Order: sequence, then C-alpha cells, then structure tokens
Amino acid sequence: MLEINNLHLTRGKDKILNGVTFEIRINQIVGIYGSISSGKTSMVEALFNFIPFDNGTVIFENKKIAYNQPKHISKIRNKIGYVPQKDYFLQAGNILENIQWIGRVSKDKAIELATYTEISDILYSNIDNLSGSEKFRFKLTLALLKEPQLLFIDEPLTHIFPKYINDFTNLIDKISKHRKIGVLILSQYQPLFENKIFTHLFKLEQGRLNGA
Repeated sequence: MLEINNLHLTRGKDKILNGVTFEIRINQIVGIYGSISSGKTSMVEALFNFIPFDNGTVIFENKKIAYNQPKHISKIRNKIGYVPQKDYFLQAGNILENIQWIGRVSKDKAIELATYTEISDILYSNIDNLSGSEKFRFKLTLALLKEPQLLFIDEPLTHIFPKYINDFTNLIDKISKHRKIGVLILSQYQPLFENKIFTHLFKLEQGRLNGA
C-alpha cells in the first residue's frame, strides 16, 4: 500500500530524518513513537509534500509518488486521511454543522459517520465545549469523510486521559478492520504502544527508525 524507502530530511542545519524506511499494508496498524523533537510530524508533512525532503522514494499502490506533479499529489492526499494534533481547521458552530460544511455531505451521511465514530450523542455540541476525547473522535470523523485507504494519526493522546487509551485503540482497531485500511499512529506516549492492536512498532530517534 505505502512504502517509504531511505527518506532523508534536513531543516536548516538539523538532520531530521536519516534514511527512514518502513511500510504500511491494508489492515495493518503501525506505531511510531519518539520524543517531541524526534521528527514524527515533519515526516508526515514531508509525505504530504507540505515540506520538501532531501531524497528517498515513496511508493503508494505500487507507484512512485511524483512529488513534482501537483495533480498527482492532490489525488494521493485524497486517499490518505489525516488526524492532526492541532485543531486549526475547525470552524465555529456545532459538530454536525462542521461535518456537513467540511465534508460537503448531507445531514443523513454526517449522522451515519458520526454514529460510526461514536459521537452521535454530541452532534449538536459546540466545538469549544468538547472534551479532549470528543475532539479527537470529531477530527477522526472528518478524516474519514473521503473514505481514505490510509489513515495518519498524529499525537492522538495529547488531550486524552490515559484511562481512555483502550477506548481509543478499540475504535482504531474497528476502523482498520471494517474499512480495510492501513493506519499509522505517531505518539510520544510510549504506554499507548503496549496495546496488542499494533502490527509493527518503531522508535524514531536521531533521525533513524528502529524496530521496537
């Protein structure tokens, strides 16, 4: 599905990634953990072409991604759902209004998806009043609007209490199996990766990816 080969990334004088290689297949849940400054988010930004990487190859659906072709990049982005750590894209209003506005979907479709991600009971809640767990599930709902083949999740537990880790992993496991998609989870919270849902685990340290 997605293969990253020998990825190198430099920002200023800092070497962020130094030959990172890994892959994600359908129904796999891959975890990468590392410190705040390890380069996890930068790696995702490079894969989405938000920042350029020095060298390396990225293969999606057995085809090398042509990062110099905007139309090709746009198609790839539509096939990869992204749950960012930040909430910069959320609009004013309640959850239902946001799902309909951002996804350009009907009310019935929005309710159907919200039920799947377990937020149907708070559809009319204002964005500003959501708990950390509710906000994550809301952002997850938005990421699934285009029915992606891959799902990237960046620091999901930033605002979620540790006691809710099992709820989080159960939901991700359900999505991966039912929708037959690959999932990449990036986090600095190592206890998260003690859960058995993960197919592969890696540690990103000093620009290199090591098997955990």
